[in-house]
Amino acid sequence: MEKQYETNVDSRLLATVRQQWVERQVERERHYGRYIDDIHQLAAKLPKEMKEKLPGDILSRLAASLLDGTVFQIVRELEEIQQLKERNLLNRRMKILSKQKGRRTELDKRHRVAVHAASASERATLKLQQQEEREELDSELEAETTQCDQEIILALDQLLTEQQSTLQRAGVPLMFVTNRSEDIRLQMQVLEWTQRLAAIGY
Repeated sequence: MEKQYETNVDSRLLATVRQQWVERQVERERHYGRYIDDIHQLAAKLPKEMKEKLPGDILSRLAASLLDGTVFQIVRELEEIQQLKERNLLNRRMKILSKQKGRRTELDKRHRVAVHAASASERATLKLQQQEEREELDSELEAETTQCDQEIILALDQLLTEQQSTLQRAGVPLMFVTNRSEDIRLQMQVLEWTQRLAAIGY
């Protein structure tokens, strides 16, 4: 006859653990129900073509991904990182524009001094030379601004890729690395819902 396994764990402790587990499951179900109801209400307000791309199973998966609160925390942190990155990029651009303004001001000052010092017969030729110099500077500064803007776009694209990858690893539906505007619109909708639900708090 086989010996029955006997545990040394206090039966009251086991009962408490079981009760806590049941309570957690009930709480999860309650949160899931609220999330799914709210998500369906938000989805109902979308245009028809977008609704068709967000079927019920996607909405259910989104609600399930929010249950432990990790996704809310990730989205908050990604938002903070994005705001910091955007501020840094904007400050960098503003510094470049400020420096360019200084160069234009300095050039204008130098031109005025040169015109004032020139004789009447020299002024017409001098003004043509100064116009060429101004156009060269404008062209140089425009190229500098264009390069800065391209670098900003690349940095923001890289940030988007990192966000998509992070949220995909967190199990958020519709999150994957893409540059298709249609996919990104859906992803932005999912993020907006997540932020709204985080603000409600249950």
